[in-house]
Amino acid sequence: MQNMDNSQVRENKGDFSGCLPCKAPENKSVSSSLGIITRTPSASMNTSVSSNRILRSHDYILQDRAGELLPKERVKDCLKKRITTNKPISVAYNPDRDKTQYSNLQRCGSICMCKVCAKIVTEKRRSELKQGTGTWKNTGGHLYFIS
Repeated sequence: MQNMDNSQVRENKGDFSGCLPCKAPENKSVSSSLGIITRTPSASMNTSVSSNRILRSHDYILQDRAGELLPKERVKDCLKKRITTNKPISVAYNPDRDKTQYSNLQRCGSICMCKVCAKIVTEKRRSELKQGTGTWKNTGGHLYFIS
């Protein structure tokens, strides 16, 4: 593993694939739980927030690779081109969902070729199905799922 300066460390946030567990020096006692040198990485590196960021960035990498491999499909331009060229790309906040998203960017909408769009489409379908089944149950209907 090569030495990195602080700028490289900041750019590689969330990528711990090349990290090795820290080792205590042989002349130091490791019985103390407080100190600078530890045997394992801190627990903050293993949080669900960190792993969600890694998974999300992996989805965008897969989307980018799918666009390279399928240049004639819509996934090639997904989240890369503007819908209206005379308007800028901006960040919009949706208070109903408590989420932010980019606006004025094209999406492919493919659940087979694009991991990013697949998550959006399946989440929308899940909420529609939940609303429909709830309405059906409230009117006295019964549901049977057969597979």
